[in-house]
Parts: sequence; structure tokens; C-alpha cells
Amino acid sequence: MVNERTEVAGMAASLDQCEATNGQRKAEGSMLIIKADVIDEVRGMIEKDIYYTSGVWDKEKLTILPFFSIGPSSPVIT
Repeated sequence: MVNERTEVAGMAASLDQCEATNGQRKAEGSMLIIKADVIDEVRGMIEKDIYYTSGVWDKEKLTILPFFSIGPSSPVIT
């Protein structure tokens, strides 16, 4: 699910996968950082994704959490 609201998307792996080459890495999960105003908006986007609708992602393990970046590109909250 990469679109204009996706900040980061990729495969999560266990630590023992660091030495494996790309074609040999085993996925433990997926990680997305999506820019949205409310969590329900993110849930709606995920529930329409082909990985979700085709059963690639385990719907029971789906976790959506807010993420607050700290760094040079972080927005200033006043």
C-alpha cells in the first residue's frame, strides 16, 4: 500500500535475518508509517489493500498505533 500518504513501508524481519541476502530473507511482518488525521482513516486504507483482502496479512494480528517523529523533519506542535 504505497501512495501519497505512505511515509515508510517495508518488511519487518527477525534479527537473525540481517545476514541473509534479499532473496533469502523471511518476513516476520510488515511495517507502514502512514500520514493521516485519524486512525480510522488508516484502518480503512489497510482494509482495502490487496494484502489485507487476499489474506496475506493476518487480520487478527493487525496493530495500528500512533507514531510521533522526533527529528529535523518533524513538524512543530504548538
